[in-house]
Amino acid sequence: MKTYTIEELASRYCRVHRDLLPYVTWRQLYSSLAELMPFKYVDSKREIIEVCSTADLNKVVRDIIYFIRLRKSQIRSRKS
Repeated sequence: MKTYTIEELASRYCRVHRDLLPYVTWRQLYSSLAELMPFKYVDSKREIIEVCSTADLNKVVRDIIYFIRLRKSQIRSRKS
């Protein structure tokens, strides 16, 4: 079972240009990650989660989207 970090998955499913910019929809992210199942996921709190069900997958997708939005807001505040 392969292990992925939040940074790996966010950069894999979003276009990367100096920072993580989301150009992917929720459905695309969900279906792409569903193809990887089952896998282990290291979340933003460094906890390891085994993704074997759709409930686990929903949590991973929400975590990745939150990570990308947080990253974008941090980059905007640095530019100001």
